[in-house]
Amino acid sequence: MSAMERMMFVLVFVAAMGCAVVGGMFYAFSSFVMRALERIAPEQGVAAMNSINRVVITPSFMIPFVGTALLAVGLAVAAPFASPPPQRALLIAAAVLYVVGCFGV
Repeated sequence: MSAMERMMFVLVFVAAMGCAVVGGMFYAFSSFVMRALERIAPEQGVAAMNSINRVVITPSFMIPFVGTALLAVGLAVAAPFASPPPQRALLIAAAVLYVVGCFGV
């Protein structure tokens, strides 16, 4: 395995772990935070959601969320130069799905 292949393997692994962390955060939010918010009065739900939106801006959320997006874009750009043809398409598709799925939503 060449140095470039090793580097791509490590970066893809880190990106996959970032996607897993962010996916876990979204799963937790949608599976019990949103359910809890719908059980309270609308005014309280809005206040709670506003508070959540303010306190979520921390390194423990933003580094995986934005860092994985930046890494995904970098991998998509590097894929045509550093990956064999079948992997190129998968890397680019994965990057597009993550960026659109996380930031687009």
